[in-house]
Amino acid sequence: AGAEVIGTNSFGANRHRLKLHALEGEVAAINAAAVRVAREVAGERAYVAGSVGPSGLLLKAVDETERAAVGAAFAEQCVALVTAGVDAIVLETFRQPEEIRLAIAALRSVAPTHALVALVSFDAFGTMADGTGPELMAEHLARWGADAIGVNCADGPAGVYEMITRMHGAGLPLVAKPNAGLPQRVDGRFEYMATPEYFQLYARRLYKAGVKAVGGCCGTTAEHVKR
Repeated sequence: AGAEVIGTNSFGANRHRLKLHALEGEVAAINAAAVRVAREVAGERAYVAGSVGPSGLLLKAVDETERAAVGAAFAEQCVALVTAGVDAIVLETFRQPEEIRLAIAALRSVAPTHALVALVSFDAFGTMADGTGPELMAEHLARWGADAIGVNCADGPAGVYEMITRMHGAGLPLVAKPNAGLPQRVDGRFEYMATPEYFQLYARRLYKAGVKAVGGCCGTTAEHVKR
């Protein structure tokens, strides 16, 4: 479909999420397999970015020991992805500022020279879990060490556009990865409502607004990416 960057299927492949399936001992193997599959498809046509998602824990409810364990889990996953040969790491769908700070620090501790894209998700009111808005969040991400920043998921292209255009002040390249809207139940099944044509319209708007890269999150297909 023309993608220049392929993400690995490793979003939830950290120790905390895998523990729910009794697979916490398979972090290295699962991440390596995700990289191998993406690399086989990408070949020389695209870069491979290692996808790292949140731990699934509510940080304000854990103590310092558990918080350190979250950072260690991110470091473990990043080591596995980098060892397997990714070109970059993409942190995505983070809602807690403190958690993405831990993730950035973890990556920098184990792979200081790897390209790092830090993507966050805002709620319907345009804030992170602690009330932080796009402008301040962009400044945080830049200060913490991201190479590129942006927004993913949200309620579709329009929501991502509204948030990411407020993040220019940090002076870093912006990356937008909207989902295909929020799923709605249609005839007993969930469907994403943002069509490829709608995606194309907002991709153009995002590029015109100075966003450097546009991708697709939940519900997007090869046709969305092609558009």
